[in-house]
Amino acid sequence: MPAKTSVFKAALIAGEALPFQINWTHEFSNRWSANNGYAVASRVRPSKPELQTGFEYESGGGQSGPEEPSWPSTAGETVVDGSITWTCRTLSNSSLRERIVSSVWTPVANFTIADEVEIDEPGRQVTGAQIGSDTQATTPREIQVEVTTTEDNVYVGIIRMKVE
Repeated sequence: MPAKTSVFKAALIAGEALPFQINWTHEFSNRWSANNGYAVASRVRPSKPELQTGFEYESGGGQSGPEEPSWPSTAGETVVDGSITWTCRTLSNSSLRERIVSSVWTPVANFTIADEVEIDEPGRQVTGAQIGSDTQATTPREIQVEVTTTEDNVYVGIIRMKVE
């Protein structure tokens, strides 16, 4: 299976180093979908990043409706969606279909990549590094990170970096 790729644009001033993070949380989560069957106790997160509430939702079992519900934002509250009653729960790994295991940043000439980190938490699946350059590069360069997950999937994050 080919790697899934996400591209981000960024800029630096020559001589500075800044922390960069790529947040994979939404990509790795079980997301709500319309007219879908859900087993009892299965957990989802809202379908779009802008709908995130900081919670996940546990299914009472059944089929979701045609429109995404307005998700509650207090643990224990419920919302009816099609034939399902969803219960608001604190974030856990149960609503993630995969998690970060490792990340590898590819070296790029004239750039420093340091302090590489992976954050594997229920609410954050993030890979990051401190990236710097002492050389001006008006043509954007691509800095890549390859992320491997618990499901042995590979994701590639590309930062198109311009140095002014």
